[in-house]
Amino acid sequence: MLSLILAGALLHITFAYLKQQNARERRLAAQRDLPREQLLPRHYKSFVEVENKLWAATVEGARTAEWDTTQIKLRPAELRLAREYVQGLQKDFEVGNRIFAVVIGHSPEVKMLRQLEWQRIKIEFPYHTWRVWICLRLWMGQVSPGELRHLTEIVSTLAYEVRSLLNVFERGGNVDFVEYLVRKS
Repeated sequence: MLSLILAGALLHITFAYLKQQNARERRLAAQRDLPREQLLPRHYKSFVEVENKLWAATVEGARTAEWDTTQIKLRPAELRLAREYVQGLQKDFEVGNRIFAVVIGHSPEVKMLRQLEWQRIKIEFPYHTWRVWICLRLWMGQVSPGELRHLTEIVSTLAYEVRSLLNVFERGGNVDFVEYLVRKS
């Protein structure tokens, strides 16, 4: 009985791995002709637009000086807007995290590898914590602009770190290597 369970688990893991590899190959093929700027994280820049739409959706009495902590009950249109924004942040985070992982994988020193991985963990853990919290709040139909702002800041920090690493490589004369990193992530 145990051998059947183990064989089933092994089969499931094998199929999951093959599915993941096929998805990666399709994503890389689709990104082959895209300009490099479109391959880097960028959705977080539209936070001001989302915040303005949420501001316009609140009733006059709900607009207070403590805007960041205001819990907004979202109507369907604003709820869709907030969910799409969080999904865009999630895509940006995944892109940035993949690039960061490829850079870490090409790290020349063990000490630098540890520092980069620690930096990545310091960004990744709060991101996942806040994303789960915000998804739960959106599921309940409410969110505060401060929560969205915090998640946005985490993703923009990751984007900044990724761009800084790529700029260091470019200034070192490794433009082809940067192109390789961006395309293979």
